[in-house]
Amino acid sequence: QMRRALGINSRLVYLYEKLGDLSRESGDEVGALREYRQAIEILEKSVQGAPSSSSNWGDLARLQRKVGNYDGAKAANARVVDAALNDRFGGDPRHVIAGPDSGF
Repeated sequence: QMRRALGINSRLVYLYEKLGDLSRESGDEVGALREYRQAIEILEKSVQGAPSSSSNWGDLARLQRKVGNYDGAKAANARVVDAALNDRFGGDPRHVIAGPDSGF
């Protein structure tokens, strides 16, 4: 059923991840890595189009860990924090915009 759903919409990352989990559970590590990498490819394209999506960055970090790319996971996790701040505040609150009476 998951393959049929992917035939309709091939961008369903969670299905590739689940297929990877099932492959790994059955001992098919090569199949698991193939599914995880497909999900990673979709997410990497997605975060390029919407870099402020904290959920996509979190998913990417989790999948990078599953394929053993811990540096990639660490980098994606760092982006989760920035994206969450942007999501919450509509921009990075660490940046200060100087006003007319700010003294800058």
